[in-house]
Amino acid sequence: MRLMLAACCLLTAGCSAIPETPQPVATAPAYECAPRELVITGLSRNYGESVLGMGLGALGVVEMWAGDGGTFTVTVSTADGLTCLVMSGEHWQAVRPKERGQGS
Repeated sequence: MRLMLAACCLLTAGCSAIPETPQPVATAPAYECAPRELVITGLSRNYGESVLGMGLGALGVVEMWAGDGGTFTVTVSTADGLTCLVMSGEHWQAVRPKERGQGS
């Protein structure tokens, strides 16, 4: 639910509190997609998020976004210029990677 409402918030200037409603496991995710520029502007402006990293996945370019307020979003950008919201959440905490050879 937060994901769909977040997509709507990207398209509008105002967003109210987004409820955290669990989705049934049996339902397949329906990704909200929009032109890339619209999505990244919305993540930056409405949530204060910036991209932390990216990689190439089976569906396109996967990006991890996070903001100082603890929100985070995972997006996938396709070759046709769309960016889809895959998942989002709250209480993001950055962790420092361990140096090689330090164990887990």
